[in-house]
Amino acid sequence: EERFHDLENMCEELVRENYHGKERVRKREEEILQRWRGVLELLDRHKTNLNMLCSLMAMLREIDTVMTSIEELQVNFQSEDVGPHLLAVEDLLQKQSLAELQVMSMGESQRRLGRQAQQYISNGHKEAPLLQTRLDQLNKAYDDLIESSKARRVRLDDARNFFQFLQDHEEEESWLIEKQRICKAGVTAKDLRAVLSLQQKHKALQDEMKARHPKSDQLCDAGRGLIGDKHPKSGEIQTCIDSLQAHWKSLEELAGLRKKQLEDAAEAYQTRRNDVDQVADTSWTM
Repeated sequence: EERFHDLENMCEELVRENYHGKERVRKREEEILQRWRGVLELLDRHKTNLNMLCSLMAMLREIDTVMTSIEELQVNFQSEDVGPHLLAVEDLLQKQSLAELQVMSMGESQRRLGRQAQQYISNGHKEAPLLQTRLDQLNKAYDDLIESSKARRVRLDDARNFFQFLQDHEEEESWLIEKQRICKAGVTAKDLRAVLSLQQKHKALQDEMKARHPKSDQLCDAGRGLIGDKHPKSGEIQTCIDSLQAHWKSLEELAGLRKKQLEDAAEAYQTRRNDVDQVADTSWTM
């Protein structure tokens, strides 16, 4: 560029000096400068093309990177592992939430890449067909990932609901078995006062049963809801419901029987006490 600038200066000097061939020199200068400007235009165009190609290659590399990340997440979402218990599935649900945040981030990248690609596709760039193909692959992979993510979430939610149901059922059944054991205990009171104390405790147990029964009903309703939603463990859930109801029926029968036993014992002790009092009164009179 400096040399062509010098050439212009030399031409101007010859013209000023009124060189006899100045017209030929001027014409020659114009031809050379015109060719020089043509070279500069070609260079600018080439630079623009290289920059576009560089951006295109960077875009294709980013598409490949996003595709790789999608494939890795897809493997995770297709897993059938839901853990062996409630704590395990809750841990998997936390990981699922983090993975879903990654999916959202990939969605933003997908949309941004789509917008950037339009300038190449709409301008008819020679690599537009390749770019369109890669974008179509990305869009399909992302759509499949969304569906897999939703399916994985459903599996984990189903598992959590099932394990929560099992845990609640186990707690409820343990409570029922413990109360059954109490009701099966013999009446070992030595006097009327002890029997009356046992009756008060039994009344407290019956009140506790009355307050507890709605919780069991809610648990059974939750189980029936899972069955109604076609839960894959519906058979096991129904077995738990039947078992819980059977334990409640047994407890109510045992509680009624114990109430009767305590009433009979109280009546027997009261009768015996009355007899003793009557004998004492008779002896005092004599």
